[in-house]
Amino acid sequence: MTVEERLATRAWRRIWWQTSVVVGLAILAVAGAATGVVLTAQATTARHTVADALQNGLADTGIPHAVSTDRRALRDAYHRQAEVLVDAGVDVIALEMMGARSHAQPAVAAAAELDIPVWLGISVAAAGRDGAETIDGEDVSQLMSELPIDAIDAVFVMHSDIGLVTDSLHVLRATWEGTVGAYPHVGDWTPPNWVFEEIAPARFADHAGEWVSNGATIVGGCCGIGPEHIRELTKVLT
Repeated sequence: MTVEERLATRAWRRIWWQTSVVVGLAILAVAGAATGVVLTAQATTARHTVADALQNGLADTGIPHAVSTDRRALRDAYHRQAEVLVDAGVDVIALEMMGARSHAQPAVAAAAELDIPVWLGISVAAAGRDGAETIDGEDVSQLMSELPIDAIDAVFVMHSDIGLVTDSLHVLRATWEGTVGAYPHVGDWTPPNWVFEEIAPARFADHAGEWVSNGATIVGGCCGIGPEHIRELTKVLT
């Protein structure tokens, strides 16, 4: 497939995702950081199912995730991981917790080399109507401006506190005209465990309705969100 054909295909995918609300994206970690792989529970609408995504980590590649500054090595590591999953039949490459340019740039570039939709997940630590900051301390708008946006099909606020989503979406939409979505967490990471907090499914669905009102067309949940929350989203939003 030529670059022109790939971009045309991406353009049609973006049109569909921007005009259809997809619900039910629930992330289930498998073996945690040991593999860097995440399975995606079924996201249901009347017409489509989204399944099989990648959380791009660098385990088992020989590249330290937190300290490497070798962009070529990082791109190669991300490409190898993505290629293995594409060969196995995944439908979407989801680059998750991309809060630093040093990893987001090579990850997006590597995934874009494969003929498959690329979703960018940004984890936000702080947000207001005038700006948002990633978990790596970088400005979200600046991060987006330095990525090859033609290679991205959708951008998500993910693995972020539920209270930060609406403002983060506002910031994203000011710099990104494509599809946006959200699947935040509820709770907090207190090493060595995730500390769960309770949120009623109806309340979670109310939050999701606000995200949809702010432009999100793909919504779901990350850590601390279970099947009962996704069922409520499906009931309320479809």
